[in-house]
Amino acid sequence: MNPKLVQDSYLGDGVYASFDGYHVWLDTRAQHPVNRIGLEPQVLDALWQYRRAIQAAIEAAQSTFPIEE
Repeated sequence: MNPKLVQDSYLGDGVYASFDGYHVWLDTRAQHPVNRIGLEPQVLDALWQYRRAIQAAIEAAQSTFPIEE
């Protein structure tokens, strides 16, 4: 039995996240067939590193081509 440590969350674009104490699960439960991906901690870390790389690229692009407000 896995206690619910964190409530499931809707992320947007039809994607939901849940946590079983080890994996972060992403699924498309609003669509059929439901597709699921289980991210183990090492894969989640790699995803965060990728997210940081994207953020750094965005910040570099903005400093090169500033957006006027």
